[in-house]
Amino acid sequence: MKTIRLGLLALVLAAGCSGSGGGDDGGDGGCLRTCTDHPDCPRDSFCDQGCCRPGCASDNDCPGGTCDLGTHTCFSGDGGQDAGQDAGQDAGQDAGQDAGQDAGQDAGQDAATDNDCPQTHDKTLGQDCQCDGECVSEAPFCFADVLNDPGPTYCTIKDCTMSPDNCPVGMKCNDFYTNADPPQPPFCQKCLGGAHALGERCLCDEDCAPEAPDCFRDLTAAEDAPAICTITGCTAGAADNCPGTFECSASFDMANQQNPITYFCKPCAPGDHSLSIGAECGCTKDCPIGAECSKDLMSQDPKKCVQCLGGDPRGFGETCACQMDCGTDFPVCLPMLKYCSVLGCTENPNLCPQGSTCQDLLGFASYCKK
Repeated sequence: MKTIRLGLLALVLAAGCSGSGGGDDGGDGGCLRTCTDHPDCPRDSFCDQGCCRPGCASDNDCPGGTCDLGTHTCFSGDGGQDAGQDAGQDAGQDAGQDAGQDAGQDAGQDAATDNDCPQTHDKTLGQDCQCDGECVSEAPFCFADVLNDPGPTYCTIKDCTMSPDNCPVGMKCNDFYTNADPPQPPFCQKCLGGAHALGERCLCDEDCAPEAPDCFRDLTAAEDAPAICTITGCTAGAADNCPGTFECSASFDMANQQNPITYFCKPCAPGDHSLSIGAECGCTKDCPIGAECSKDLMSQDPKKCVQCLGGDPRGFGETCACQMDCGTDFPVCLPMLKYCSVLGCTENPNLCPQGSTCQDLLGFASYCKK
């Protein structure tokens, strides 16, 4: 299940995930987390141009010594460098840490400091946590599906496998954050449980009832929109096969070059064709019969109800005002071009009629150009 917008990852993970630096950074300046000032950083690190880096921020980071604010290095009372504190290393914290835990990261998953997040290793699988150091060795990773799950992070298993899924009952392997910056390992995420109906919130496919078996998040929806139980692979346009006030809609994932478009059943409101031409809309089922909810892909304006041309379905290259004007072989009416075409010709060049060419569409899809 791919349910998050890649454009948010670096920001979200900087605020809510483990860093890649720590006490063994070796002075390479690795970024532990984002910050605005020194108090935003874990102990034994300092804020440098919006990034927490290994080193002391004040004398408080140097027991029995002083912090050179020019080099952010601790010096002992006799003027000698204190290697135990140099480069942000806290020997008392580093020694004995689990091999899977990066030294100096114990506050990397939230705004907690070392004192807020002690190395207790007493939290078991699924229990709430603030850092890896609170988790037992059997579930050593403090994490969550932070873009879909509003709950706290919890102790879980990392480096799971997707196929076959080797996570415990009630959990599912999630590998989405391997594409984050910094990358995070696949982990066993909690599922909500139950059998949720079409349109209801979910975290895993296993949360969904058989009639809406896919847990999917529309990457073109609002950033706080949750994943929902739905049907993927539906048929869009005049042959829409989604039930009731749901409509088959396209979701674009610009990071997925192999399969950038997913069609899914999207909830509509009001979904009763009661809106007027020109009104803001979310679905074609919101608009009058014979109209479509659409906008130019490059526009930042909301979608609006647009009157279709009507009449017989049009073929490739023929003028259209909306998808419903196009036939099943070339079902896409690109607003910027205003003629019927088809997407996905890069993967299947035979889609394009003789005399046409396959062109890139905004870097994440392709279409047949007349």
